[in-house]
Order: sequence, then C-alpha cells, then structure tokens
Amino acid sequence: MTHPIPGARARALALALCTALAAAAPLGAQSTLETTPNLKGTWSVRPGTATFVFAHRFISINGGDQVFNFPTLSFAVGLPAGFSVGAEHATNSEIVAKDLGGNETEYWVRRAFPVGRAVTLNGTAAYNSAAHSADGAVTARLGAGRVSLLGEARGFSNMFGTKKGGFAAAGGAVLKLNRYLGLTGDVGRVLSQDSFPTIWSAGLAFAIPGSPHSVAFYASNASVATLQGTSHPRGIFPEKVRYGFTFTVPLGGPRRWLQIIHPSPEPVKPDSMPAAATRAGPSAAPAASASGDTAAVVEMRGSMFSVREVRVHAGQRVRWVNRDEDVHTVTADDGSWSSPDMHRGDVFARVFDKAGRYPFYCQQHPDMEGVVIVE
Repeated sequence: MTHPIPGARARALALALCTALAAAAPLGAQSTLETTPNLKGTWSVRPGTATFVFAHRFISINGGDQVFNFPTLSFAVGLPAGFSVGAEHATNSEIVAKDLGGNETEYWVRRAFPVGRAVTLNGTAAYNSAAHSADGAVTARLGAGRVSLLGEARGFSNMFGTKKGGFAAAGGAVLKLNRYLGLTGDVGRVLSQDSFPTIWSAGLAFAIPGSPHSVAFYASNASVATLQGTSHPRGIFPEKVRYGFTFTVPLGGPRRWLQIIHPSPEPVKPDSMPAAATRAGPSAAPAASASGDTAAVVEMRGSMFSVREVRVHAGQRVRWVNRDEDVHTVTADDGSWSSPDMHRGDVFARVFDKAGRYPFYCQQHPDMEGVVIVE
C-alpha cells in the first residue's frame, strides 16, 4: 500500500527546513567515527573548506572470479552561515528499475546545529537526478560518552522513479572503543510501501593516526550512498550482502593549498621552546592571581602541540593557539573539559586550580597529545 506525497509539498518542506536552519550555529566536519555506513549523521563542512569522500561497495560473482563495483564519489564545500553544499555521484545505480546500472547524482544542501550539549540536528534538502526527485532528510544525533545514537527521517517526491512520493526512516549507533576505533551499524526501512525489505549495515571505523583522514570497512545490503540509495535494497545480482569501505579526505581551504608555493614554518620542537613556555616558576612567571596568570603558551603547528608537557602552579592559566590550517581542539582525556573547534588563529585558555596531571589531546587528530602538570 502506498501513500503518495505531492512533489510540491516535498519541495515546500525542504525549503522550509533550510530556512529554519539558517538561524542556528554551525558545526564542523565529522569523520567515519561519527557516522554509520547508511547514515551521514550530522556531517557538515566548515566554511571556506572542502571535503572529498569515496564510498565503495562491491560484490563477488561467478564464484569469486569477478568483482562488480558500486562506487559513490562525494564532494562538499562549506559556505557562510554554516551551510554545506555538495554532490554524491554514483555509477551502477539501482533505485530506478528501468535504468539499472545507470548513473545517479544527488545534489544537496545541508545544515547541522546543536540542541543542548548532547543533541545535534541536521537538515538536508536534495535533488536526485536518476529518480528526478526532490528529497529531504532530518537527522538527530545523541552523543552520550562513547556511544552515539542516530535517527533519520527521509522524504521523497518521486521515490525510486515510481512517480509517487514516499517516506523512509533509519536508525543507527556508533560505539567508540577508543579515540581511533569504533563499531558502527544501522537499520532502515521504507515506511510508505510494504514490499521493500529492511536495510542494514555493520562496520568498523577508525581515524588514521597522524592525519585528518578516517576509514570505515563494512557490510550492507543497501544500494549506493545517496538518500534514495541507502533506502533501497540491491537490484543487480542476487547476492544479498555487499562489502565496502568509506575514505574521508578533508581538503582544507585555500591557505592550505597556497603552502605549496609558500610553505609554512617548520613545527617548533619542544626542546627548542624557551623555558618560560614549558615550566612556570619564580623566574618564568609572576605569582598567580585569583583570575589566573598565563604561565604557558602552547602552539599547534604541523599537527602537533609545540609543548607536550606543561608545568604550572595551581591558579595559573595555560593558553593554546592554533597556527595550523587544520582545525584542532584541546580536549581532556576524561572528557571533563574541551575547547570548541579551533581554526587558524583561534585561542583557548584554561585556568588550572588544583594540583594534578591533566592529559589532553585533539579530537580531530587523536595522536596529538599533551599533559598539563599542576604543582
């Protein structure tokens, strides 16, 4: 049984969604540790930068003698006001029965914003060239420690090229085993028709140490990685399970690429920093005041902290400055405090009132580590 949705209504809903999102604060780009194979979660791109994503699925046929591929290439650019625009281009599309194996391109605009400390919402308005459909999705992400829960509602003005509107929904979860490694999975289903089976995926995602890239390996029974593709089961060949991977490549902004012509300075090594920057004492900094004196400055250069071990007295302040083109954070190992995303030139400072050890790292680059030792 079907429940058609007029195309005009779907377009109006998508337009209203984009308008409502314009007033919210943007988020930064996220890795495969924040998404699942069939759910993009609250993925967005910060203004003035670009990202490339390669999602590849395949099956083995004829007893493993041949491999049939289902690739999806994605490119996204961050715009002002927190919007991201992009496209997913897939070959061997399966969503339209009369054009199996054809090309499919999804053009989209997306906006993600936080609601409280643990909940993030994302709105997507899209157009699918294969189905000639105006599509949309609303995604919610609930982050609770190492576990993130995702839910998504999707609407299509011309679902699977049938000239009828439709709905689909999906839910998923990410379990972070540590900073680098996570387990992901999701399930979804078309709600406006009873003839389509449940769509699922399960995977292993990890951040690549020493780089801004991330990778996920997974199995799924879904088609290509578009809104309609991840709502549709396979349509070519009888194999029920497909295997694949997703590789994210943050491209950065113009300043990063200009370094090819004008390279940035070499990272400052910890042993070359002046003593006042690494150890606070009577000769290195004045006595701490109630508001906290800045006793140490740590720079982020070349995807490393210029000082890995900082020593201060109780009540003194440590200041971090991002000199990189990449986005960084300063985050406590136990998650008790964190900076926001720090772009080039941004500064984050914190006063340490109690003696002890305070390990920190960068959420974007987990191998960037350091510790503040308060004496």
